[in-house]
Order: sequence, then structure tokens, then C-alpha cells
Amino acid sequence: MLYYIYRFLNQEKEVIYVGKTNKLRVRFSQHEKDKIWWNEVKYIEYTTIGGKLWCSIYEVYYINKTKAKYNKADTNIKYKKFNYPELSFKPYI
Repeated sequence: MLYYIYRFLNQEKEVIYVGKTNKLRVRFSQHEKDKIWWNEVKYIEYTTIGGKLWCSIYEVYYINKTKAKYNKADTNIKYKKFNYPELSFKPYI
């Protein structure tokens, strides 16, 4: 099964939320219905990653690296301790 890491960016292209899922469209629809900050989302980027464990690790990594303002969980981990290759994100159209 494929997993995805996704990032929501605002007009200034600042990352405002990082998440993970195995169903992009379904998860985006949930955010659109539930999040009051959804109107700030102007760009969406995603990347695929094999394995649920790596997906969770990279989600935490990018939450802490970008300091995404709407992520509440896993925000106090010092990402500089991580030494993982950067992932290549693509625009979601």
C-alpha cells in the first residue's frame, strides 16, 4: 500500500500543515469540512512513501522542520537530530 505525506501552503508558500494518509482525496475532503483554517490553503504538495512507519517518521520530521502552524501533535521534537534524505514533493492538482 502506498502512503502519502502532504503539505498545505498559504499564499506566501509557507507550510501551514503537514499530514499523512493513504487516501489523498478523502483526507483533503475531511480537512475542508473540519478545519477553520482551510481557506488559507492555496497550494498542496505531496509525495509518496512506501511503508506506514516511514510515513509516520517523515510526517513528524516535516512538522518540526517547517514549524507548520496548524499542526498540534508532535511539535516538540528537535528535527535536527534526524538525518533522513529530503523527499521530493509534487504539486497536487
